Amino acid sequence: MAPPPLPPPPRPHPPSLRLSAERYLRAHPAVALLLRGFLRELLLQRPNDVLGFAAGEGGQGVPRSPHGARGTPHNSGER
Repeated sequence: MAPPPLPPPPRPHPPSLRLSAERYLRAHPAVALLLRGFLRELLLQRPNDVLGFAAGEGGQGVPRSPHGARGTPHNSGER
């Protein structure tokens, strides 16, 4: 059975949206930390149901907080 077709590539965002997003991300560095933790867990666990995993239904490993995500020094005992 062939894998499902890939979605079309995203359209480029207008420059104003890119600048706005960049300003927001610079003002909220926790967003990058959350995304990095989420992607790390996603790639380590490789769940079949990515949307369920992201919603917290796919088991443990979905970071809830930058200070309590699995694999961070706050929970692993490492400093």
